Order: sequence, then C-alpha cells, then structure tokens
Amino acid sequence: MSFFHRLFKFRIFKFRATLSEELDDLHSELNHLQQSLIQSRLLRRKWTKWFAIYAIIIYLVSNISYYVLFLSQDFVSRVYTFTVSIALAVLLYSMHWIIRWYFRMMIQAKEEKLVLFKDRKQELIEEVKNKETYAVAKNLLEKYGETITPGVRSPIINGNSKDLHQRTSIKPALSGLEKPAISIVSPRPAASENGNYQMQTPVRGGPTRLAVGVTPGKLPRAILPPQRTFWGTILDTMVGDGPSKRYALICHSCNSHNGMALEEEFEYLSFRCAYCNYLNGARKHKPVFNGNLSSPPPLPPSFPVENQSVVEPMEMSATDSSDSADQANESRVTRRSIRIPATNHSMSSDATGDNVDEQGSTQEKITRLTRNIFSAGRFQNALYMTSQCELKRQMKAQKKAEDKAQKAPTVQQTQSSAKKEAAGTTGENDEQDIDPNEYYKMRVHHIQQMKQTGETVYPHKFHVSISLRDYIEKYTHLQNEEVHEDIVSVAGRVYSKRSSGTKLYFYDLHSDSVKIQVMANLKLYHNEEEFATVNDRIRRGDIIGAKGKPTRTKKGELSLIPTELIILTPTLHQLPSLHYGLKDKETRFRQRYLDLLINESVRQKFIVKAKIINYVRQFLNTLGFLEVETPMMNMIAGGAAAKPFVTYHNDLDMKLFMRVAPELYLKMLVVGGLDRVYEIGRVFRNEGIDMTHNPEFTICEFYMAYADYNDLMDLTEKLISGLVKQLFGTYKVTYHLNGPDEAPVEIDFTPPFKRLDLIADLEKATGEKFPPATELSTPAANTFLDNLCKKHEVDCTNPRTTARLIDKLAGHFLETQCLNPTFLCNHPQLMSPLAKYHRSIPGLTERFELFICYKETCNAYTELNDPLVQRQMFELQAKDKAAGDDEAQLIDENFCTALEYGLPPTGGWGLGVDRLTMMLTDSNNIKEVLLFPACKPYKEGEENEKSEDGKATAAASATSKIAQ
Repeated sequence: MSFFHRLFKFRIFKFRATLSEELDDLHSELNHLQQSLIQSRLLRRKWTKWFAIYAIIIYLVSNISYYVLFLSQDFVSRVYTFTVSIALAVLLYSMHWIIRWYFRMMIQAKEEKLVLFKDRKQELIEEVKNKETYAVAKNLLEKYGETITPGVRSPIINGNSKDLHQRTSIKPALSGLEKPAISIVSPRPAASENGNYQMQTPVRGGPTRLAVGVTPGKLPRAILPPQRTFWGTILDTMVGDGPSKRYALICHSCNSHNGMALEEEFEYLSFRCAYCNYLNGARKHKPVFNGNLSSPPPLPPSFPVENQSVVEPMEMSATDSSDSADQANESRVTRRSIRIPATNHSMSSDATGDNVDEQGSTQEKITRLTRNIFSAGRFQNALYMTSQCELKRQMKAQKKAEDKAQKAPTVQQTQSSAKKEAAGTTGENDEQDIDPNEYYKMRVHHIQQMKQTGETVYPHKFHVSISLRDYIEKYTHLQNEEVHEDIVSVAGRVYSKRSSGTKLYFYDLHSDSVKIQVMANLKLYHNEEEFATVNDRIRRGDIIGAKGKPTRTKKGELSLIPTELIILTPTLHQLPSLHYGLKDKETRFRQRYLDLLINESVRQKFIVKAKIINYVRQFLNTLGFLEVETPMMNMIAGGAAAKPFVTYHNDLDMKLFMRVAPELYLKMLVVGGLDRVYEIGRVFRNEGIDMTHNPEFTICEFYMAYADYNDLMDLTEKLISGLVKQLFGTYKVTYHLNGPDEAPVEIDFTPPFKRLDLIADLEKATGEKFPPATELSTPAANTFLDNLCKKHEVDCTNPRTTARLIDKLAGHFLETQCLNPTFLCNHPQLMSPLAKYHRSIPGLTERFELFICYKETCNAYTELNDPLVQRQMFELQAKDKAAGDDEAQLIDENFCTALEYGLPPTGGWGLGVDRLTMMLTDSNNIKEVLLFPACKPYKEGEENEKSEDGKATAAASATSKIAQ
C-alpha cells in the first residue's frame, strides 16, 4: 500500500467511537463519494466534448482568416501563416490533453478512495458479524443492504471446550440444601452432542416456531435488542462489584430462555427469540420476585407433597402479559416457564410418565411438571409468592366486594332515581376530559361532513334585533314564569350547556360582557327533528343565534325561549374552564383572545384604559386643543433620550428610525400657527422588557403656546385628579405594589401634589454640596458624581456620563419618596436638551416629572425656543452619543431651521398612558394593560414540551386524587 493510502487510512479510520457510528459515517461518505465520482465523469465528458468543438471552430476560423489575409502575399508571409496555424493546433491540442489529464487524475484518486472505503466497510461488516449477536447484527446491517443468516453460536469454538461456560441457577440456595446449583438441562435426558445437553421447554399457545438450523434448548448469551425493555422475574445475583437485579428473557412463543438482562436494561421495548425468531412484545409493568426462600409459606391444597426427594433449584421467568385474565386466575403456572435440571436422583412416577407422554397437551405437561415440582417440596415458595402485603390487599378487596354485594339493592335504587339526572346531562364534562388534539380532529371531521352534505356551516348574516345589554335593560321587569309576547333575536357565544333530558336544554349566552340564559324547550320549538339536531351539535364555545320570546324562569333567571336556533360559528378548540379560569400568564399574553373570553377582570382593565384615553381626549378638546397625527418613521430619532428601532425604506434606499416621541413634529406645528396641538399614539423604544417597560407603548403629548411649566403643573393636577374622581368617585385608590399576595398601598390623588427640587433635595438626602449647576458639564463634576455613586453603592452602567449619574442618584434618593403623586422639578440643562433654561437659577431648566407610586408617569417643561442654544444642546448630546450613549440624540437640522423661524413661548407635556392605566387598574405588569404585548417566541419543540409538561402535571394530579 502506498504512503498516500496508508496516510489516508490513518486519517480516516484511526479514531472511532462505536461500530454503528463508524458504519453510519462510512456509509454516508461512500454514497457521497459515489455520487461525486459520477459527477466527475459527467464533467469530464462534458468538458472534453465542448472544448474539442470550440477548439476546432477556433482553429478553422483562424486558418481561414490567415489564408484570406496572407495567402496572396510573399513567401515569408505564407510561411508565417503556416507556422502560426501549426502553433495554434499544438496549443489547442495541449490544452485538450491537460483537461483530460486533470479529470483522469481526479477520477483515479476518487476511485482509489472508493476502493479503500469499500474495503473498510467490508471489514466493519465482518467485525459486526463476528462480534455482535444475530439480533444486533441483523438490525445494524439491514440498513446497509447486507443479509445475515440466523443461527446459534456453539459455545465450543474450533473444538476447544475451554470456552464452554455452564449456566447455573442464580437463585440463592434453599435452607437445608448443601448441593450447589447445577446447570439447567432438560427434564428428559437426551443424547448430548459435543458435551452440550439439549433442552426442550414447554410450549404454550401453539406449536413452536423455530428458525432454520436452530436447535431449541441451547442457551446463548443475552441478546440485547435495539429497543429497550425486558421482562421477567427479578432474581438476586452478584454482578461486578456489588449486588444487582437480573431479569430472565423468556420467549412468548417457545418459552425458551434467551439469557438474562440487568434491571438497567429496562429501557428496551422488545427482543427477538434466538431459537424461533419470534419478536416478543413489551410488558407494561415489571413482575417482582417477592418469595422468601428461607421460610416458604404453606402449600396450596391443589399441590400435595408426595415425595421429598432432593431436586436442584431452577429458574422461573414471567412471560408476555398477553394472557387473558381468566387464564391467569385459573392457574399461575401457565404464566411461568419451568425447567427441571436432569440429575441421577430418582424422579416420581408422574415425572416418568411426563417423559413418555409426548403427545399430551401443553397445559397437561405444565400441570404434571408443576405437581412433580411441588412433590419435591423445594419450589413452593417460587410459585406461591404472595407476600403479607399481597394477602392483606386480597383480604381488603374481598371485604370490599362483600360490602358492595350487601349494598347492591340500595345502589340500584339510587341509580334508578338518579338515572334521569345522568341521562339529562350532556357530554360537556366528558368532552372536557378529551385530549385537545383529539377534540380538534373530531370537530374538524364533523364540520367537513356537514360541508359534504351541503349544509351551511358559516352563515353570512344573522339579523340581531337587540343586543344582550339592551335585552337585560328592557325585560328586567319580567316576573318569575312570565313570558313576554315579543319576538326578538339575539346572538352570542355559548359558555355553558346543560340539559334536563332530551327535550329541555339550557345555554349561557355571553356577549358584550353580559349574559342571558337560553332555555330551549321542545314544546315551543317549531320543528322537533331540527330541535334534536341543532341541540346535539351545539358545543361550548360556539357562537349561536336565537330567536324567541323573553321570559324569566321559576328561579328568577332572565331567559329566552327560542323558536329557532342556528349555529353561526362553531368552535374547533376547547374553551378553558370557567370555574378555574385561565391563569397561565404565557397563554394569557400570547393568546389574548382566550384571556378576554374567559377572564372578565381582564376585559374590565381594557375598558378602563379606553375610558382613560377618552377622558384625556375630552379634557384637551375642552381646552381648545387640536388632535393631530405625525410621522411614525423619521430620518433622525429625536424628541426623547431613548434607543430607537431601525427600519429600511426600499424606495428611498435609506434607513429610517421608528419614532421615540412625536415632540419635534408637534413643535413644528406650533411654529406653523397651531397654538394648541396634541397627539395620542404609539411610540417605539428599543429598550429592555420588564414589569414597567414594553418596546411599544401609548403616549399622549400636547403643546400649549404662551404657557410655562408652572401652568402645566396646575393643568396636570386637574387632569389626573379629575380622572381618578370620575372613575372611582374618590381621590384615594388602593394598589398592590408588591403583587396581589401582599398588602396593598393607598395612593392619594387629592390636589395639590407634592413638589421636590432635584438638586436641592439631592443635597439634603446625600449631605454633600453639589457643584454649581453651570459647572455640571465639567470633568470635575463628573468625577464628584461618580465618587458619590460609589460611596452610596448606586449602580450605574457605562457610559458613566454626568446626566446618567444624576439620574441614578435621583432614582435612589428621591423617587423612593414618591408614593403619592409628586412633581420632581428643575433638572440640569445637560439632562434636558429640549427644555428652556431656568429663569432664576443658571444651569437648570424649567422642567418637571410626575411620579406616582415610585414610577415616572408625566414629563413636561417650558420649551426651549432659542435656536442657537438648542443647537448647542444638540451638540452636547451628540458628544454623549459618540461616547457610547445609545439613548442620546443627534442634531436635527430640520428642527433647528424651524426654530429659526420663531417658536412662541410654549409648554410641552407628555403622559405614559399604559403606566397610568397600570396604577388605576391595580396591575403590576405592563403586559396586563397591553392587548398584545411583546413576547419572546417559543423555540422549536419548546411548545410541545410545555404542553407535554402540562399533560403530565394534570395526569399526576388526577392520580393523586384517585389515590386519595
């Protein structure tokens, strides 16, 4: 073998994990190599063919051109033409030869590699055949098209009897026996071949099916199949360094012993018999050997002791669990495979009769063998294995059966009296126990059948003459059992279905957060056959229409007696239980429609949110504000210190930013002469998701010309306190700050609100004198604030700019004082690039933030209308952005140009609608007040695992209830 081949073989085959893994890799590489070889040959044919065609064309064209140009010239020109023609021919032929040589070498290398792969594959196949058992080798080599002849390996290899290991019983010896356990042989001694005894075991359930060339009775080593479950009696033995449990592998067809398996091998599902090639199925439980060999229990009366002759211990193994219960109760012996070792001791006459009577049935053989075993007095414990716990359980079951027999007449009377109730109930409760996937398939099949018969499953129109809310208001005066003569038609979703027999059905119909009862009575329905059909089809969750007369039942339930029922939209999925509700947050946020269907409190939260937005809109409209709309996508993300989302405009071929605030456009409108404008809309900020932050949320901003931040504080107090008063009738609201399980806090919205000065109150809280506000942008001030944060252990991530340090200090010392509505005023200029400088304190701005329950809710300030100062503030923000602050703003030249035309003195105000809704609806998570909050998508397979975990939890809870 060449050096290249040896190096290649070492590189490919030197390292391996297992035979199966190497075979898989080698098989795939072999297929890939064969395909590559075929492609190379096709490429060689293609390249050589087309190059030859093009070379001939080029040669002919060149010769014709030269002959036309130089043939009539002098002798030197003609010689030059012939020389060039010959050189061109040599060049083209050389190129053609090089192409053929390249492909030939490449194909030759691949063929050599292919031969090497095939040789190695054959080596591995031979290794599998020599080292693995028939079952393993067959399952492994079938994938590669190899066949293997079934057979049993003789323990004597090449006439060498040293490899012969006799199989002995692995049960502990019975007390009083000094003889060691001997090998398992046939109860009918037969001629041995090569020193090996042949053993024929009883066959249950039909004739033995033996593979070709297989002799029953030989005990091969344990065959470990590719699927993982074994069954059999647990026997104690010593394996390795400590005790373990083993299971005997007994064939269901021929009762042959197929070796032993450890308890750890119970992940297998089946095994194939080495004698008859029968595939044995798996059991659902593991039989346990509970016998006490030292003190056997009394013999059953059906097995009298006739002989006390000494017989060696034997193995007992449970077979497949496919026997019927009657056979199991009739005789437990039929479930065992019993082997009696052949000895020189005398057997009973019955045993001799067993050896002679070869024509007897399998059942008679097993019975006689069992009688001989018990007559030996050595295996009572092995067959009569009922422990004390088992006896107690049987006694308890017997007593329970007697009590049940005594109570049978009473139970029959009770059942007869309750039969009407049971018959009257629908299959609703039963359908709740159906697997959701099965329920879905069942419903889809039902609807497809209806479509095939030509029925209209989804009607286009149903006339609703009155809504459920108006229905309740109009007919609430009805007395019990009073029926109104009006004919009305209503529609809604069925949340509950009940019945009293087959002639009276009750439905809870929900719509618009209210419900009425539909009492379908056969006597008042227009068609008896249609009544039975439609009521049988209606399921919980269906949207139905009902036409009939209003009434009130005997128990005072406002109802409708329908003369016509129609299914408008059938549901394909099960609705969650109304009793337990929908509690899982992941399901509620991802499937908000289910949350709104089941949980009434969730619907009320969004109703309150709509009322908040309407109140704010009406409040501003009353003051003369004009509602406008501004662009959602901007070329520069300005108006607030936040990281924007980036998108791309194909037609303009440029990146755009989703707006973080509508502020700059609203100020431009004020420049344009709209003195009072506002907008309620969505903004987008590419920030983290937590309990109070969501990437997109609702904001309200208004701008009021000729007003300052003092006017805005008074207006804010009126707006917020008036809103709370209208919603709840009081200024005090309870809020579960730390969750519904903790005690709530009380928030007082009574005006006027508390006011804090940012720098002055920070100095009081820290006990430190801050640098002057005009020097806060210097490096010395940044160092002072950095050291102050480190001193008080205030966390601030990079970049540690002055604005971020002051914000973190305010959050640590001042925001914790803001349970009730509190204004935090007079921020430094470097924190508010769009706010106007303070009229009396240099370095500060006329700005305030409203905090409610420790969270920022409003932000407002006197707007900066000096274009030169505004540009300087933008430049400072640009420096922070260059330093790594993603939330800093860039210079917006368009806005600066608008300011140069003149912005009147203006006050600007912004409100986070979602945060305010959280506090007024007692919600701790902002996702509770967003209809469709941002959620991380499930990974592949994670949803299935989650559903499987839910099913497992439900099954475990059901099992615990049954046990109780």
